[in-house]
Amino acid sequence: MGNLIIDGDMELSGVTYYPPWVTSTITKSADSPHGGTQALRVAWLAGNNNPAACCSRGAGAYFFPVGHRVRMTGWARGDGTHRPYIVDSALRWTGSVSASWQAFDLSWTAVTGAILLRTYISEAGWIEFDDLAVYDVSASAQYYHRNCSHSH
Repeated sequence: MGNLIIDGDMELSGVTYYPPWVTSTITKSADSPHGGTQALRVAWLAGNNNPAACCSRGAGAYFFPVGHRVRMTGWARGDGTHRPYIVDSALRWTGSVSASWQAFDLSWTAVTGAILLRTYISEAGWIEFDDLAVYDVSASAQYYHRNCSHSH
């Protein structure tokens, strides 16, 4: 069950694997990351509300099949005024309004292939994510089951 996110620790240069979902400013920030030297920052861009970054495997491709069981772990924080959210077809997690890092460990059945790292704001502000991991638990269970059935 390997991590499906490329650059989950946010240590690669650039934001290739986190394209904007709506017009947003997506950068890497070295301002107190949770781990390593940088975190992913999603910021409001004047005139475009509710900024979000999409987790992808590059070129906008989503990385898990609809109907599979997904597990996502990581850390998030806001700027002290805005809260981070994790959304796919539904709201999956709501962080608190805090500049402190908050851990999350979530699981759900995928309805869409997209996982959005977002906030709901209409003014200057940002949220950050770091040390992300996404696992396709269904694929691991199926693989394990096949291996077990072949060993009998």
